[in-house]
Amino acid sequence: METQKARLEHFIDAIGNSTREFERTIGVSNGTVRHATDSLSANLKEKISANFPQLNMEWLTSGTGEMFLSEESRNASVEAKLRAEIEELKDLIRRKDREIDGLYERIAELKGGSTAAAIQNVQAG
Repeated sequence: METQKARLEHFIDAIGNSTREFERTIGVSNGTVRHATDSLSANLKEKISANFPQLNMEWLTSGTGEMFLSEESRNASVEAKLRAEIEELKDLIRRKDREIDGLYERIAELKGGSTAAAIQNVQAG
């Protein structure tokens, strides 16, 4: 039975990259692929998936299916990742908005005025 590491090496050959070029692309140190265990870490697979959306991760993990995803599958995978990233960014914006509101309230407390007055003073400049 072929290991995940062996399948990864087949993929690297199939796309015409050297192992070092592949490692640079996914942002890992030289020798990461060579020294990988037969079962790749979740972190390594995540980096591979993020940089090579055409790779069928089910094939890499279990050997099931084809090495390369169809265009439709690849688009769906990229779309799902983008949606998840958008949600993370929305959450970050909500947290930052709450933090800003808290800072406006703190400014108002320090100035002994209202939050609305503090906001106007900060915006005015």
